[in-house]
Amino acid sequence: MSENTAKLSKLRKEIESCAESEATAIIEAAQKSADEAIACEEKQVRRTYKDNTRKTVEKFRAEERRRVSEVRFSEGRRVLLHRSGLVDEFFSRVEAELKAETEKESYKDYLARSVDEAKAHFSLENAQVYCREQDIAVVGGLVSGNGVQVLASDSIAIGGIIVKIAGKGIIMDLSLDAALENEREKFSASEEMQL
Repeated sequence: MSENTAKLSKLRKEIESCAESEATAIIEAAQKSADEAIACEEKQVRRTYKDNTRKTVEKFRAEERRRVSEVRFSEGRRVLLHRSGLVDEFFSRVEAELKAETEKESYKDYLARSVDEAKAHFSLENAQVYCREQDIAVVGGLVSGNGVQVLASDSIAIGGIIVKIAGKGIIMDLSLDAALENEREKFSASEEMQL
């Protein structure tokens, strides 16, 4: 029996050795599989982190570009409104000075020069000459004859004349209002007034 016991003991040791080898192999394989899964997951986490970081940075940059654009637009608009206010104020003062000049005796000379300029371009025969209500007498004395009509115009607030020859389709605006508006447009269109 002792021989059987020895054989059994030897068999048990071999089985335990095989089981231990298999267990070690299974554990090593499981460890290797776990290490690979962890490495793969780490790569995925890093990739996701990089993607999220890139997306966050891109979003931030887009928001900053938009914010800068909005600030630029807002400031440009503010500057433009400020310039416009200054231009309006300047031209209001010029208009007031022109109106003051129309109260002086030299204004009659200006009206005479305007009539002469119109006559230099075309005959005033059957023309309609428009002016301010208070200038009708002066202008009437300068253009009398040849069927010329002198009429008051609401579109002339500062002074000057507008000559219209309906039969020929001619209109010549020699009013101070038109001259001031032309100067305002030139001034506003100048390079220095642009953003």
